[in-house]
Amino acid sequence: MNAPAVDECEPARDRAREGKANNTRGKAWMRDVARYLREWFPGIDVIADNRRADLSGLTEWAMECKSMQTDRWPETMRQVQRDQLARGARWHVVFKKSYGQPARMGLAVMSIQQWAEIAVILDHLEAKL
Repeated sequence: MNAPAVDECEPARDRAREGKANNTRGKAWMRDVARYLREWFPGIDVIADNRRADLSGLTEWAMECKSMQTDRWPETMRQVQRDQLARGARWHVVFKKSYGQPARMGLAVMSIQQWAEIAVILDHLEAKL
């Protein structure tokens, strides 16, 4: 008997299905983050454009949402920093999903430099209160 024919395209189809599922999870995470942030910033909106950050509505921020199971922080930070420069925004942040948790329990990640700049501003504001 001959061995059954092997479908050589099956691994490519599996990767395509996985990519589509990841894209669907990522878009759901963007919507969850936007919905949560609208409690404080009603103008937050999802951007349906792969060439820009994921959220808009705060002019001084480039905001990227990531629902990644494998962390790719260097690539992710370069992506949001490129968008920050392109938009002329002062700040950048990546909202990272915490699996099994609501959006409010996700992580907000930025460079240490950006954090230090914000900490100085907040420290000065706190001193004036």
